[in-house]
Amino acid sequence: MPRLTRRGFADLAIFMMGFGFLMGVVFPPFVVVLGMPPANAFSPIFMASCIAAGLCVGAINWVLARQIVGRQLVILSDRMNEVSLEIEKVSQNDEWWHSDPARWHIEVESKDILGRPAQAFDRLVEALARSLRYENAGRSFAEILVNASNLDGLSGSALECLLMETHAPGGAIVIRVDAGLYVLAMDGIESVKEVQHCEVVFQALDSGQSVGSSGECHAKLADGKTDISEIYAAPFVYGGEVRGAMLLASSKPIDPYARSIADLFARDFGLAVATLVKHYTRRVDNPSEAETGGDGHVSAIPVG
Repeated sequence: MPRLTRRGFADLAIFMMGFGFLMGVVFPPFVVVLGMPPANAFSPIFMASCIAAGLCVGAINWVLARQIVGRQLVILSDRMNEVSLEIEKVSQNDEWWHSDPARWHIEVESKDILGRPAQAFDRLVEALARSLRYENAGRSFAEILVNASNLDGLSGSALECLLMETHAPGGAIVIRVDAGLYVLAMDGIESVKEVQHCEVVFQALDSGQSVGSSGECHAKLADGKTDISEIYAAPFVYGGEVRGAMLLASSKPIDPYARSIADLFARDFGLAVATLVKHYTRRVDNPSEAETGGDGHVSAIPVG
């Protein structure tokens, strides 16, 4: 369709009015074919009435198109402007986590092609929100790693950040020493032994790949009543080998965003542990000689 102006609705008005005028012009010959006397069909009053009616139909169609289609476009453009301003604000103030992307959603009123832009916009907003949350989570976790001075402090802060970003009710950080597991940090899970004997963790450590599984750990959350339905284990590497894993535990399925955060944190956590290990002067040849707290936290880890 050729463009007559630089404004879409102006072009639409021209075409609709032109089409209405054309209908008014061709209507008199059409009614002659149907049997109307030519003198009446081609009289100035009748032809003017036909043209006026065609122009009115074109104008009404343009108004309807502007109200139905134009209103959706206005809502979409206004919401895009809101999102762009919000992104600029949170980027400057580093306050993305205070913004709820759901409030930017556009109500989908049409299930045909008119509703697709709104649906696509909602998906775009959700993807953008996840991306910015992911970026912020990585930055927050990097600050923890940089400021860590010992393994206990690193593990506790890392797990706290992991649970905060993923909203998981429970989690742990474990390392493998010989054939056993030691818990560096744990929160929201009832028993250390339940973690140390969890098959999902060993699967992750053996394969070097993140593993999410349901029903293979007979564990409960810290309240002692709620069963853990899924544990997600993201392994991390230090010393050139897979030595431990970060765990998420929940009574509900763990969503993809939480899994991606666990994978990101596990990768960076392994690098931080490797750096701290280099500063350990004490080597523990026997894992049972490691200094541990009463809750199973390891204060010194074997590096040999």
